[in-house]
Formats: sequence, C-alpha cells, structure tokens
Amino acid sequence: MKPLPLIGSLAVAALAFSMSGCVSSPESFTLRVRIDVPIYVEPNSNDRPRVGSACDGGAQGDIAPLAGETLQVKDDSGKTIRSQVLGNGKIANHSAYGQSCRFVVRVSGVPASASRYQVKVGDLASPLATNKQARSGLELGPNGSPSVTQTGGGNRWGALLPVMLVGAGIDKTGARDSTIAIQAIIDANPGRVLLLPAGVYTITALTLSKGQHLAGVGQQDWRDRFSSFGTAGWLVNENFNGTVIRSTLTGGSAITIVDTEVNSGGLSDFTLIGPGTGTSVGIVLGSTTVTLVNALIRSVKIGNFAVCVRTNLVNEGSFYDLMIRGCSLGLDLASQTNQNAFYTLDIQWCGDGLHLSANSRANTFYSMIGQSNSGIAAVISGSKNVFYNPYFENNTTGAVDILSGAMGNKLDSPLQNGESDAIRVHAGAGDNALTGIGWQGGVATVVNAGDRTYIQGRISRLTDTGNSTIIVDPLIPGTAYGAWLP
Repeated sequence: MKPLPLIGSLAVAALAFSMSGCVSSPESFTLRVRIDVPIYVEPNSNDRPRVGSACDGGAQGDIAPLAGETLQVKDDSGKTIRSQVLGNGKIANHSAYGQSCRFVVRVSGVPASASRYQVKVGDLASPLATNKQARSGLELGPNGSPSVTQTGGGNRWGALLPVMLVGAGIDKTGARDSTIAIQAIIDANPGRVLLLPAGVYTITALTLSKGQHLAGVGQQDWRDRFSSFGTAGWLVNENFNGTVIRSTLTGGSAITIVDTEVNSGGLSDFTLIGPGTGTSVGIVLGSTTVTLVNALIRSVKIGNFAVCVRTNLVNEGSFYDLMIRGCSLGLDLASQTNQNAFYTLDIQWCGDGLHLSANSRANTFYSMIGQSNSGIAAVISGSKNVFYNPYFENNTTGAVDILSGAMGNKLDSPLQNGESDAIRVHAGAGDNALTGIGWQGGVATVVNAGDRTYIQGRISRLTDTGNSTIIVDPLIPGTAYGAWLP
C-alpha cells in the first residue's frame, strides 16, 4: 500500500556556510535550510519505509508535502529579507524508525548585514540565530538547540502529525508490558496524536490527560471467533489484526481520558481487549469533577471487560463506529453525559448494552445496533435522548426499557427483529415518543405504562396501561382517548 505523507509539526533547521562557492558576494550569502518532515507510513516487515515513495510521493527529490509553501528568511526586526516558494528539494536521510524525511533547500542572496536570522515556513519558525552562529554552521532543530517554536495563529499541520509510539520499552509482540514507555511518550506530548503501529501491546493502564489522541493503524478481527465476557477466543492474538492493545488490569480502567481543564482528546483505529475477569472498565471518559468536551472516538473495538466504556461529565463528543463486544455492560453513560452524537454504535454479546443515566440528556444515536445481548439492548433513565433507526435483534430480555423519570425521549423507526426485542415504557416515564414502529420477520412488541406516550407505526402487539396515551396506527381501532387516529 502506498504510504501516506502526513504534514506535521515541521522541524526546520537553518545552516549557513561562508565557504568558497557558497558566498555570492561580500554583502550576501547562500543560506542552507534543512527541513525535516515527519510522516506516517504503514509499517512493512521491518518498520522501514520505502524512502523514494514515503518521503516524496514516488519521485525522489520532490518536496511534495511542502510544495507551494513559502520559506521566509527574516532579520531580528521581523522583516522578511528573502523568501522562496518551495517546489523541490533533496532527501538527505530519514530517521531511525523511518517516520520523517529530510529535505535541503538553498536560499541564495541572503543579505549578510543582519545581526540575527530566523527561518519561517507557514505557522512555524526556527529560533533566532546570530550572524556569527549562522556563519559558523549552527544547526537548529532536532539535532541542535533550541528546537522549532510555533509562532501563533494555530498550526494547521499539528493535528495530523503523529508522534510514533516506538522505541525502547515498547514491545509490539505483546510479550512484555509496554505501559511505562508508552505513558512516558504520552505525557511528553500534550495535544498531539500518538500513533501505535500494527502489533499487539500489553498494558495495565494508560491516561491521556492533556488533549492527546491515541491512534492505531486500524482494527480487524475474524467473525464468530469470540463472543461474551471471558470466552476463550479473546485470548488468541491470531483472531485480531491491526493495532491491538491488551490490558491485564482486573480493576480500575485500562484507558482514561481526563483533563485538568476543559479540553478534547480522543481514540481511534485500534482494538482494546480486557482480561475477561474482574471489574475493570475498558475506557473511562471524563471524571466526576471535571467536564470533558469535544472528545473524538472513531473506529475503536473494545471487549472482554466488566464494563466496556463509561462516561462522566462528557459533553459535545463525537463517537463514530464504536464497536462494543463481550462486556457485562457495554456502554455506561453514567453521569451528566450531555449533547453527544453516536454514529453507528454497535453493541453485541454483552449483558445490558447501553445504560443512560437519569442526568444524561440530549444525546443522539444514529443507526445504533443492539444484538445478541443477554440483557436489554438499551436502558434509558435520562431525558431528551433521540435514537434514529436503531436495530434490535435477539436481545434476550428486551430491546429498550424507558424507566420511571425518563422524560421526552424518542425512538424513531426502530427495527425489532424478534418477539424478545420488546420496547417497554415504564410507569413514571413521561412524554416519550415511539414513531415508525415496524418489524422484520417477527412481531413489534410495545408495552406502555408511561404517561402521555406517543406511539405511531404498524404495531403487531401493544399492551397499554399508561395514562393519556396517543396511538396512531390504522390497525388499532381505539386509543386511550376513545377515538381512532388514522
């Protein structure tokens, strides 16, 4: 697969030479600028990239990741004294793990009269160097001191740049615990994307506390080789591919995202597997004291924990393709989890699938799947939560329970695939709506004991003991109001 260059936090280094052939006149010189471009390449068998393609998009010498950017040489007053549009360069070398490429650009005609020099590319800049330092061959950047600084205005590349979780103490075979080494890199890189290459990594617990995003290179497994909590298939590494993280923790949480301030963080593209015993939680988002805002979870599969995912004080997060398997409880929106969006949430082989607490409100679920859970697919205690087109199949004790105190929730076009996938509105629940009721190969069972429940659709079986129920179904000739509403 052709590797994808990622334009990241550029390590810009300026090196000036006043040797023979480099000086164009006594009043100017040629400035040699070294630019290190961090990239992401899909690891091959020996974790080395094909330099000709990884670093330059297939044509060696092409500075493709930077083409069109303007390199500026500034004096100590901040005035641009020379500039050059980047179009090509030459690769000098690449790092030990093949995650950056080095380009060299020469800028001729740089005035020699300035006392200090600075090089800028986009939003990033090298520190100021004295005239003497520049002429003596000062290196700025990762091999020198100091390193590149951000100049403000936001770094449009930084969000894409992964810091590679590789090196001493990190074992991608899973034979040795990698917790200490991985956590050290996480702690040293606030606000950064941290990338685990393909492999199996054994940990106890990791914490992302300063807006970091932990990412893998993808997740894959073989269907039906594992199922409920503690089953043997979870222990076999060959059942999984991509980036696999195994936690041995039997209490506490394997991965925690929390911050000392309101901030974002996230997880993407890996499988997280628990020990299959104990009371541990796979992922904990937020805390009971500090709100976590704008968390991003994407394409993460998690299983074999007592609780797969738990949230506390999590607002305005985005959850894409979160796959939950084989936990005693799948997703626990435990406390004040508000205004989050879940896209294609998929919960299977758990006890209960989803718990929405009484003070969790205004969350939206798009195309949720609750299947083959031994308990109830979704238990709702909160208010103003909406489910669009959820799918329920073979859940032993029911599809949805809307409990007492739950107000103003809505299920829009739920698909119930069997008689056991009943939707129940309990006494004390109020103003909840069930619309577009339908079925596939079974019966759409609805049991209502709530107040002012609105029920609309093709209901195969309805038991209604609620107060002021509104029923809209041409197959049912009456309602609690004593009138047929077509």
